[in-house]
Amino acid sequence: ESVVTSRISQHYPPGLPVGTVQKSTVGKGFFREVSVRPNANFSTLKEVVIVY
Repeated sequence: ESVVTSRISQHYPPGLPVGTVQKSTVGKGFFREVSVRPNANFSTLKEVVIVY
Protein backbone atom coordinates (compact mmCIF):
# COMPACT_ATOMS: atom_id res chain seq x y z
CA GLU A 1 0.00 0.00 0.00
CA SER A 2 1.32 3.45 -0.89
CA VAL A 3 1.99 6.20 1.65
CA VAL A 4 1.47 9.77 0.43
CA THR A 5 1.44 13.24 1.98
CA SER A 6 -1.81 14.34 3.58
CA ARG A 7 -4.27 17.03 2.52
CA ILE A 8 -4.16 18.48 6.04
CA SER A 9 -0.43 19.41 5.83
CA GLN A 10 0.35 23.10 5.54
CA HIS A 11 3.93 22.37 4.44
CA TYR A 12 3.61 19.89 1.57
CA PRO A 13 1.09 19.48 -1.24
CA PRO A 14 -1.22 16.47 -0.93
CA GLY A 15 -0.56 13.20 -2.71
CA LEU A 16 3.26 13.29 -2.89
CA PRO A 17 4.57 9.70 -2.77
CA VAL A 18 6.52 8.95 0.42
CA GLY A 19 6.93 5.17 0.47
CA THR A 20 5.32 1.74 0.58
CA VAL A 21 4.00 -0.10 3.64
CA GLN A 22 6.17 -3.17 4.33
CA LYS A 23 4.60 -4.30 7.62
CA SER A 24 1.59 -3.27 9.69
CA THR A 25 0.68 -4.64 13.12
CA VAL A 26 -1.93 -3.76 15.74
CA GLY A 27 -0.57 -1.42 18.40
CA LYS A 28 -2.10 -0.25 21.67
CA GLY A 29 -5.56 1.30 21.65
CA PHE A 30 -6.51 2.74 18.29
CA PHE A 31 -2.92 2.77 16.98
CA ARG A 32 -1.02 0.62 14.48
CA GLU A 33 2.73 0.12 14.12
CA VAL A 34 3.73 0.52 10.49
CA SER A 35 7.08 0.01 8.73
CA VAL A 36 7.40 2.02 5.52
CA ARG A 37 10.03 1.57 2.81
CA PRO A 38 10.82 5.09 1.56
CA ASN A 39 10.65 5.90 -2.14
CA ALA A 40 13.76 8.07 -1.86
CA ASN A 41 17.25 6.68 -2.37
CA PHE A 42 18.96 8.11 0.73
CA SER A 43 22.46 7.55 -0.65
CA THR A 44 21.83 10.18 -3.36
CA LEU A 45 20.04 12.85 -1.27
CA LYS A 46 21.72 16.20 -0.69
CA GLU A 47 19.17 17.65 1.74
CA VAL A 48 16.67 16.06 4.12
CA VAL A 49 13.91 17.66 6.21
CA ILE A 50 12.63 15.67 9.18
CA VAL A 51 9.26 16.68 10.60
CA TYR A 52 8.61 15.39 14.11
